Amino acid sequence: MIRNITGGMGIHISGSVYNAPYVDSTRASAGMVRFISNNFEVYDGNSWLPLQSSYPQVELDGITQEAVQWTRRRMEEEKRMLELAKMHPTVADALAAQQRAEEAVRIAVALCDVK
Repeated sequence: MIRNITGGMGIHISGSVYNAPYVDSTRASAGMVRFISNNFEVYDGNSWLPLQSSYPQVELDGITQEAVQWTRRRMEEEKRMLELAKMHPTVADALAAQQRAEEAVRIAVALCDVK
């Protein structure tokens, strides 16, 4: 059993309730477990109690899901452009110009950040 699942940035946890019955270990037969009617039950020393189970759901939050989808789209777009650049010199030239422009922007930003 997994306990104490905690979410973090971009991760959402739901449905992780853990509830176990108290078992009086001083009583004979306490702690015995049985399976009946498709359910597990535990004897607490006085009566049979159902063992509660819960399955946590771990998922990315909405913003992180959008970021992953955006990244996938960008990767596919870049892959397609590189394939086109192999077949069409004009596309290759345009991609090279784009890379030079991006590098010029990075240099300009770095010069502006100098204090």
